[in-house]
Amino acid sequence: MTAIDDFFTHYYARRPVNATFTGVHTYDDRLPDWSPDGLAAMDGEMRSLGEALAREYPSPASVGAFRNNPDLLDAELARGFLEVQRAENASLHGPRGNPALWTGEATFSIIALMIRDFAPPEARADVAEHRAKRTGGFLSRHVGTPVPRRWVDRAARDCEGAAVLLADGVRRWTAALDLSASRATDVLNAAAGASRCLSEFADSL
Repeated sequence: MTAIDDFFTHYYARRPVNATFTGVHTYDDRLPDWSPDGLAAMDGEMRSLGEALAREYPSPASVGAFRNNPDLLDAELARGFLEVQRAENASLHGPRGNPALWTGEATFSIIALMIRDFAPPEARADVAEHRAKRTGGFLSRHVGTPVPRRWVDRAARDCEGAAVLLADGVRRWTAALDLSASRATDVLNAAAGASRCLSEFADSL
């Protein structure tokens, strides 16, 4: 495997919601690990990947080299992404501080499973239920660092929208999937639990 292959392996595994939206469904039942230890491990991986990309694909002396070797451009873009991501993670603008990232990630983790017919209905219901049940554990890892009021307000608005999505939205979705009554109830109960977790998180901010 090349360093570019390793980059994408890292990218999808550490960003499972992004993976779902992209069409990579290996991690559909997961949420990212944004705990202090998880972010530290992610930062270490990104640092190592940047170094590996630099060794395997040194930056060319001129932009003309990119025309002859597309992998060089891919590597340059990957390195740039990793640098920006590490800088964001090191600040309060990233998951170490901004609560709106957490509420958005939790909400969109379910939306990503609802908007595409990528698998049979039962399979999509299963992963949606798993993600919903993991919402509380995910949000509990947020470190309550003081943040700007506008970030708190954005997170609160996310939670208000999520309450609608996780109630009426999921009810309509399970009906459209034509699940059995008992299976639909399981998904709705998990969604209701996720909604409560989001509401409690908003209150804690």
